[in-house]
Amino acid sequence: GPVPLWDVSDLPDDALVVMSAFMGAPGIVAEKLPSGKGAIDSIRSLEQFLGEKIDALVPAEIGGMNGVYPVFAASKKQLPLIDADFMGRAFSELHMTTSGAYGFNVAPMSLSDGLGNNVILDTKDNLRAEAMARATTINLGGYALIALYPMRGKVLRQAAIAGSVRHAISIGRAMNTAKRKEQDPITALCHAAQAEIIFRGKVHHVERQIADGKILGKVQLTGHNGQSAQMMEIFFQNEYLVAKIGHHIAVTVPDSIALLESRTATPVLADKLFRGLEVVVLGLSASPKWRTPEGLALVSPAAFGYNIEYDSRRSF
Repeated sequence: GPVPLWDVSDLPDDALVVMSAFMGAPGIVAEKLPSGKGAIDSIRSLEQFLGEKIDALVPAEIGGMNGVYPVFAASKKQLPLIDADFMGRAFSELHMTTSGAYGFNVAPMSLSDGLGNNVILDTKDNLRAEAMARATTINLGGYALIALYPMRGKVLRQAAIAGSVRHAISIGRAMNTAKRKEQDPITALCHAAQAEIIFRGKVHHVERQIADGKILGKVQLTGHNGQSAQMMEIFFQNEYLVAKIGHHIAVTVPDSIALLESRTATPVLADKLFRGLEVVVLGLSASPKWRTPEGLALVSPAAFGYNIEYDSRRSF
C-alpha cells in the first residue's frame, strides 16, 4: 500500500478493468491457507491472454474475503482499486453479478491455485463459464483465485454498484468507534448500513455439507419474542439466502441476511456455525439494480432452487 481508491467517475472510458476474487468453499481456506500469489498469477495470466495490461482492479463483491483480496492484489500490482463492486453483498456464482444482469460476459477469465497452475476459460455463455470454473476450482484443490469480467471503464460505470468500498469502510469505522466508546457496535452497524435486526437467538441445529465447491445447508435458531418462543430457519449456499420465522418468510435474496455473534458483533459465516452460539440476525435491502426483472432472473430465490417469490415491497 497505500492503494489508490478511485471513484467510478475517475476511470477513463477506455481503461481496462477486471474483477479480482476468490472462488470456492470458504471452509477449505482454514485447512489450505492462500499465500496471495494466486491473485497475482490470475491477473498476470489474463493480461497475457488479452495481450494488454490491466489499468485497475475492482471487487466482484463487497462481502467477506472478496472485499479484501482485490486490495491485496491492487497493492502488489501497484494498480488503483475502483470504489464499486457488482453484487453489493456476496453471491456464490460467477454470473450472479450486476454486470451479468446487464448482459456482459464473465469470460475470458483466469484461475490460479497460487502453486503455478493457471487456467484460462473463454466462453460467451455465463452459465457455462460458472460450471467450467466450478469444476476447475474443485480440481485445483477446492478454491482458486480468479480474474474475470474484463471490461472498459464506460461499461463499468453502467453496471457497477458505485461507492460500496467506502460504504464498507464507513461501517467498520462506525463499529470500531462504538466499541471504543463502550457502546453497542450492532446498533452502530444498523445505523451505518441501514440494516434492521430481525431476530435474536441461539443456534439450535446445523446441517452442512460441501458439494460442488460450496457449503450447502441450513441452520435453526431458537429465540424469544416476549414470552413466546420462536424458531428461525436460515438456508445457505455459501451465503445466507432465505430466512423464515415459523412459516413466515422474513428475508430472501437478493436482500442480505447477516449473522453476528451477539456479544462481539463478529460476523459468523456458514462454516463457523455451531450449536449454542448466540447470534443477532440482520436484514439489509438489496441494490435497486437487483430489483429489476434482469436482476431477479439471476438472484431471486428461484435462481437458487427455492420455490419462494421475492417480495420487492420489503425494505430495511
